[in-house]
Amino acid sequence: MAGCPTVIAHGMFTMAEAIRVVTDWVGDPAAVVDYGVRFTNPVRLTKEPTSTLIEVRGRVAAKLENRRVRVDVTATSAGDHVLGRSQAVVQLA
Repeated sequence: MAGCPTVIAHGMFTMAEAIRVVTDWVGDPAAVVDYGVRFTNPVRLTKEPTSTLIEVRGRVAAKLENRRVRVDVTATSAGDHVLGRSQAVVQLA
């Protein structure tokens, strides 16, 4: 009904999968003190949803005050950027 040629993954699922890269790196999900994204494209599921790939990369882009860093996250699926301006602020131990 929405005009999509296939089923899409929910945006909040995509957002959660993207931040997992950061929480795995820092070792504590509670260390993420801020996180925001813009949804730019949907993740289109393949006929076998378990084979749909979301490629996520994170990079420490800025050192902030009080042992905090800003991590820029990129997420792509099937060649499309699916999240834009995806950033997390992380409190380091």
